[in-house]
Amino acid sequence: GTLFEQIKTENDKVRKVNMKSEIQKVAPDKTNIQTFDADALYGDDLLIIKADTISESNDGYYQEVKFDENDNTKAYIIERQAGEEETTVTEATVDTYDLQPDYHRLIQAVMDLKDDLEVSEDNQTIKLILKDDAEDVLKYIENEYNIKLTLVEEDEIEKSMEIEFDKESKLLKSIHLELDPQIDELEGHKIKIDSQFAGHDFNNN
Repeated sequence: GTLFEQIKTENDKVRKVNMKSEIQKVAPDKTNIQTFDADALYGDDLLIIKADTISESNDGYYQEVKFDENDNTKAYIIERQAGEEETTVTEATVDTYDLQPDYHRLIQAVMDLKDDLEVSEDNQTIKLILKDDAEDVLKYIENEYNIKLTLVEEDEIEKSMEIEFDKESKLLKSIHLELDPQIDELEGHKIKIDSQFAGHDFNNN
């Protein structure tokens, strides 16, 4: 099979994974940094069962979602709003849970983008790098990272993306993405995304 078929086959086996992401929204006067750390558990349909997650922002926002170990429909949400010291704890009943970014949707995005990616390899890593003339890229990833670029068309953005897979296992290791708008109104604005994936497991218990 082709490399992309192998990547899809091997990553479709993943039922458990740790995902750490950092999103930097750089502006001339300040940089907003958000981090997400999720321990995700998937069913055989590749849909998420649950994920203990910590989200933080450099403005002081904090949210932790902690699932009941014995009950996937129960979670506790610990939250602190930006600029406040009060922390609230809410017990939640979870019918369906969604995660952004989601491991298996990211793998699907790589499949959708495969014609726009150049492959290079070293001893340990397969690197997929976005081709210079790649066009419809953002629609595959903007939902996963909750980025909305309203003032600017995609062809006015300089984009770089590098996706790394382990050469032997073919499992996803990291995604780096940088968006640099080339219009005057957005001079000095940039979005940088960095995701790291570890602790892959083919069992979800």
